[in-house]
Amino acid sequence: MAWIRRPRAGPVTPGSTGSSRPGSRAAGSLGRGLALIGGFVLRICEVAGTVKVGLMRVAEWVPAPYLADGSQVDGRTGPRAGSGTP
Repeated sequence: MAWIRRPRAGPVTPGSTGSSRPGSRAAGSLGRGLALIGGFVLRICEVAGTVKVGLMRVAEWVPAPYLADGSQVDGRTGPRAGSGTP
C-alpha cells in the first residue's frame, strides 16, 4: 500500500507542477462557484422568460363582447364616447 501514500507518478507527486501551484485550488473553487451561481441565474431567467411569454399570450386574447351585467361592449372609449360626434 505504499504506492497510495507515496505516488511516484501523476499530478499529485511531490515536486509536480500540476496541482501544487499557488492558488490552483482557489482558482478551481472560484470556477465551480461561478458556474453554480451562473446556473442559478440562468434558471431564474428561464422562469422569468416563461412567465413573460405566458403574459404575452394572455394579452393577445380578444376581450369578451359582454360585460358581467349582461350589457354589450360597444368598443368606444374616451371622453367623447357616445356623444355622436366622430
